[in-house]
Amino acid sequence: MCSLVGKGLCKIDLLEMQEAEEIFLKLLEISQQKNHYNFQIEAYYALAFIYSNTSFKEKAQDFANKSYNSSKDDSDELNEWAIGHRFIFLGLTYKNLGDIQTSFQMYNQAVTFADDNHYTQIKARALTGLAELYREQQEFETAFSDHSKAIELLEKIGAKCDLAEAYYQLGLTYQKMEELEKSRENFEKAIRLYREIAAPKQVEKVRRAMDNGKNNQIE
Repeated sequence: MCSLVGKGLCKIDLLEMQEAEEIFLKLLEISQQKNHYNFQIEAYYALAFIYSNTSFKEKAQDFANKSYNSSKDDSDELNEWAIGHRFIFLGLTYKNLGDIQTSFQMYNQAVTFADDNHYTQIKARALTGLAELYREQQEFETAFSDHSKAIELLEKIGAKCDLAEAYYQLGLTYQKMEELEKSRENFEKAIRLYREIAAPKQVEKVRRAMDNGKNNQIE
């Protein structure tokens, strides 16, 4: 079942959401049959995120709540890797569902958890998520600080996919501030990294954001 988790998360990284959904539904089914509670939780948070990117918001909310509530009694069930990733995926999910307060809570818990367990990648992903939330609240100075910290950490460990996402989010922040040249520079960094890991759908995502910026400038 570990291989299913890894494969499913890779599909999410590549933005191949339909394939990811199929994998995590399979994981959920197997884990329920075999009473592997820890893998059920991992399926919950992944499916919550996947559905939060679609029109199935009620499904996303249901899976998010199951994963969130499980944190009260699962201290011995999940390994550190899964605990950290649950915080990240719940942060992303609740942001997509418009529950900004809970999203902040999840990301801040992820940072604390990462600091306590020396988990650099989780901390960096959480900082990127926090930067996105601060951008939406027009708190650009704080957003830039978190962007900068996340990118510095990810460059040290060479996590290309997460680094690409960090540059993409920084590009969106510059775009929101109408600094389109700096925005384009960061979008291009993201595209280069996504190409290196063969993630064409992610490249498309960044290109759409670049086009939106150009169109808004014309208007």
